[in-house]
Amino acid sequence: MALLNTTFTAHRLSPLHVGSEPLTPQRLATLSKRLRDVLVGDVVRGVQVGLDTASSDAAALGQTGALESVEWDWVGVRGMLEAQGEAGEDTADDDEQDAASPAPEPSGRRGGRRGGQRKKRNNATVPDSSPGALKLELKYESNAFSALLLPALSGDAQSSSAEEQQQWTSHPSVPAPANPSNSTAPAGDSFLALPLLLIRAPAPLRAVLTDFLARTFDVRVSPLGLDPGTLVAAFERWLADSGSVGGGARAGKDVVLTLGFAPAAVSAAISGRHGTPAADDAGQGGGEEGATAEKQPLGLKSIDVTIPAEDVGGFVRAGRAAETAQPFTDALADYLRHHLALDTRHAAVRVLRIACDGFVLSEGRVKLSQGGDAAWNLLDGLVQKAKGKGLRG
Repeated sequence: MALLNTTFTAHRLSPLHVGSEPLTPQRLATLSKRLRDVLVGDVVRGVQVGLDTASSDAAALGQTGALESVEWDWVGVRGMLEAQGEAGEDTADDDEQDAASPAPEPSGRRGGRRGGQRKKRNNATVPDSSPGALKLELKYESNAFSALLLPALSGDAQSSSAEEQQQWTSHPSVPAPANPSNSTAPAGDSFLALPLLLIRAPAPLRAVLTDFLARTFDVRVSPLGLDPGTLVAAFERWLADSGSVGGGARAGKDVVLTLGFAPAAVSAAISGRHGTPAADDAGQGGGEEGATAEKQPLGLKSIDVTIPAEDVGGFVRAGRAAETAQPFTDALADYLRHHLALDTRHAAVRVLRIACDGFVLSEGRVKLSQGGDAAWNLLDGLVQKAKGKGLRG
């Protein structure tokens, strides 16, 4: 399973009810067999499991061939980040591409259970023994899909109390161990905290997987919305952690920000300038034409702002000189307002997507392109976001 250079959809999970028995290799093998029975028996034979057979996603899923294997396993998060190669092109931005494009080549045993035992070479930000994540791999004849359930990665977050888990459950709970693959069975019923779920699969298969998790572990699965504040905080944190703008900008990829605009606000602004409210014009049209005009307000939907790699450091230094909380973002906002009369701080303007040499983040989608401390901290921030704490800057 490749963690880097793969586009995942992000979800948040309530604590998994694992009962008195931990998720040992024997129990994971049983879960693998149960999930295989669901996929092979229910999907291929046409039993209803929530798949929309008329959708293009379901058609693409049917072209993957027969299911060959289903495997649940524990994996060291640190090992997965260290075992990957250089950044690649973003080729999996939608469900159709996820279903049709070949799966990344496996990176061998380096990302296995012992991956979490690797030593940190640069500094002590990342612990020597990384927490264990629960990994799922589905291998078909012509493609492979995967899912990863991530725990809290920082030491202080791992020591979350039972009271925090009590927010999700109505029964007493036992805090999950930092590395469940090396743990012994806790006494009594327990809940395992794996707040962040990353899935690489087309929409119909995602629905089956989330339903399986909900039925098996009595867990609540919901999409993880990455709001503009989270995207900006993630990028500012990445710039600080990666050291790419220390003494000067490091040669890398351009930074691309996708800005979206609230259609109603834009339409109102345009109509106000011409002195004719858009709603009145739509109503005067009458019939279907008036209804169509009212549903399609005027204005841009989104624009891409590209910052050359060699200019990123200049924006950061300008923001730091002004002692702003978000150096790059605030400096870029001042630049766009001065040169383009574009007020990115307006309530109708939202950051929808950020792409740089280290990651691509958008609403509900995550792709990492580089490992190291910066990637570790970004993942931990996403876990904190899934727990409802927000991404720490």
